[in-house]
Amino acid sequence: MEFEKDVNVKGIPAYRFTPPRSVLASKGENPANKGFCITPEECLGTGVLKVSPCRKGAPVIASFPHFYLGEEKYVAAIKGLSPQREHHQTYLDLNPTTGVIVRANKRAQVNILINRLSGFPKTRGLNDTIFPVMFLNESVVIDDASAERVHKLLMIVSLVSNFPLFIVGLGGIMLLIFITLLIQAHQKKKEVKCIEFSKAMYSTSNEDDTSYSPVSVKDKDDPKNGNYIGMTPKADPQA
Repeated sequence: MEFEKDVNVKGIPAYRFTPPRSVLASKGENPANKGFCITPEECLGTGVLKVSPCRKGAPVIASFPHFYLGEEKYVAAIKGLSPQREHHQTYLDLNPTTGVIVRANKRAQVNILINRLSGFPKTRGLNDTIFPVMFLNESVVIDDASAERVHKLLMIVSLVSNFPLFIVGLGGIMLLIFITLLIQAHQKKKEVKCIEFSKAMYSTSNEDDTSYSPVSVKDKDDPKNGNYIGMTPKADPQA
């Protein structure tokens, strides 16, 4: 089988695989199929396969229903045949994450090869014809309970696969927060330095411009009131 397309079965994503036309192609269309010719004279056209060796020599021919993917001559030989992809294609729908088959259809047709037989005069008017006897349709689709379990499994797989991305994203957010806090702390430190520098620039007095002296000897030794110090500006030495 070969991949054909993406499909969705009960909300479950799946890949559809189908047998290509080359599977039952003639050796002229697909030289790799020449090994299916029983003899060089018994090679059939595209869309049919002679399985007589598997059925003790019985003239049994296998094909898809209504000769789907077969040559037009086989369809035209039998009135009422109308091959349609929707109703006659064999396919397999497979979820690629879990490997679970969510839907499948196996469709096959059993035919008989009708031709002239030596020793039977009544078969002189027969043309070599592949006559359909019946076709089989074996179909299966996942039930609702199993589909729900697959949904849960896919959710767990998705969370686990995205966990590293979540960690990276969380780390990025924490890094941004750290950088923001670092910038704010740096700005506050600069503001404090500016305030201290401004106070130093605009100060009107300092210790060198002020002299300290006791008010009086009495007050200095007064045990009740403590010591008092009078502050007076220093005299200008150039005055």
